[in-house]
Amino acid sequence: MRAGFVAMLVFGIVLSAASSDSHAQSSGCTFSVSPTTFTFELKGGSAEIRVTGSAPTCTFNARSAYPWITLSVTQERGEGVVTATISGNTSMTHRVGSILIDGKEVSIVQYGPRISGGG
Repeated sequence: MRAGFVAMLVFGIVLSAASSDSHAQSSGCTFSVSPTTFTFELKGGSAEIRVTGSAPTCTFNARSAYPWITLSVTQERGEGVVTATISGNTSMTHRVGSILIDGKEVSIVQYGPRISGGG
């Protein structure tokens, strides 16, 4: 279930974030992940993703395949906070990545440098 889009500022670097979504494990556990989308400035920064399980015994796993995204927690029971740290963007364009938390995708968009045209 996807709620509306909300504006958010976390640690002074997140420009926007979308609200929550939930996902069910085959074991019957359900997780709520919020927010599900972040947008970062060129310099990067950190943001918190809240994860809530339907029972204290439910275990969630968090991972990202992108080297510029690091996570504070990779496995937790019940509920918790996963802090995502996004490194500065040194490429010439914006970049898009993701974090998977128990099968639920959290999208990360980071702006590249603004290049003005000459002439």
